[in-house]
Amino acid sequence: MHTTKLRKVGGSVMLSIPPALLDVLHLTENTQVGLAVDNGQLVVKPQTISSLHF
Repeated sequence: MHTTKLRKVGGSVMLSIPPALLDVLHLTENTQVGLAVDNGQLVVKPQTISSLHF
């Protein structure tokens, strides 16, 4: 399991994702993700073009 720290950036709080996890999940810094809470856990899912609502 990887751990990371939440950091304050301006008026928001940022969750940094370690590079090893980004590589495994094939994510980049500009990947659009969805956030949800499931049974008290934060779930982060990459969003595909078809799942985005404009």
